[in-house]
Amino acid sequence: QLPQGTTQMTVYTSVEMDSTSYFVGGGLNFYDGTAIKNGIFLNSDGTLDTSFEVTTGFNSVVIDAQKTPDGKLYVAGYFSSFNSLPNTSRIVRFNADKTVDNTFQGLVSGSNNTISTFYQLENGKLLIAGSFTQYNNITVNRIARLNDNNSNYARNKISTTFNVTSLNTLFQFAFAGYY
Repeated sequence: QLPQGTTQMTVYTSVEMDSTSYFVGGGLNFYDGTAIKNGIFLNSDGTLDTSFEVTTGFNSVVIDAQKTPDGKLYVAGYFSSFNSLPNTSRIVRFNADKTVDNTFQGLVSGSNNTISTFYQLENGKLLIAGSFTQYNNITVNRIARLNDNNSNYARNKISTTFNVTSLNTLFQFAFAGYY
């Protein structure tokens, strides 16, 4: 349950970051009378977390968000940019300090359409699904697996060896929706 406060528009996702902070995303315009841009961090008392630096924010709706075991946050949706930063099309990863994780964003172009959901595997790789047909200018059909090597030159890369037909034997989950 979200802390008290009022929103104008629709909340699609919320994530408890720790006992003092939440991320809330959706088609959000206002929170407690303050103009916001589709995604915010809240303190546990329901007030806006002003340490989250937003200029232009997410330029469209946030659909999904998930926290990683190391405290980072993936955010995905309809948006084609966050704070007008390059390479933030439809997916962004934030560090635990709420800054954009440039080791993930790297030099990729992101997806050409909405990322509706994602799932982080135990090995750190990320499965993404949505209405996109390209990721990082590589043709894919609405589902892709991203790698992250966490080295000094880390870039998230699409896995070209991912085989959807072997998905059921490897993992026990499913993506559902309009893909």
